[in-house]
Formats: sequence, structure tokens, C-alpha cells
Amino acid sequence: MAKPLICTVDFEDVQVSRLNDKLWEEYEAFSKRDLSEIDVVYLYADGVYESIKRYTNNQTIMCSWAICSDGHKEMLHAMAVNGESEES
Repeated sequence: MAKPLICTVDFEDVQVSRLNDKLWEEYEAFSKRDLSEIDVVYLYADGVYESIKRYTNNQTIMCSWAICSDGHKEMLHAMAVNGESEES
């Protein structure tokens, strides 16, 4: 079993805030990007949760993936949900 990543660097509040803002901007750009050029042949969703639940208030990160005609796998979207049920 892999050991959790432990940060030993002390960050100031303003640094954490800036990093959080930057990551949010990148996530929003990722979520709003144009997907019309992706040639999807297979689409599926999967929940990721084993190693991160302690950081997400026991939420699952639901990821949508595409397998493209050229064989590569591309993440289309990710979001925190309360579980992997249809309602989530």
C-alpha cells in the first residue's frame, strides 16, 4: 500500500488562497472546454474514492471518460458526488 503524500512545507494563508484560486480557474476552464472535436467510440463514468475520501468529506470523485477512435483515453469531466448511484 502506498504511503500518503505528506507536505512538510509551511505555506502562508495567502499562498494557499492563491493556489486554490488558480486550481479553481484551471478546473473551470477544463469543465468548459470544447469537446466537439473528440471522436468518442466508448464513454463511461467511474468513481474514484479509496485514497481520497478523507480529503473530500467521504464524497466520491465521479469521472467521465472517453475512449477515442485513435485509442487514447481522455477525461471529460470530474466532480464530487455523494456516491456512485444514479441519483448522485
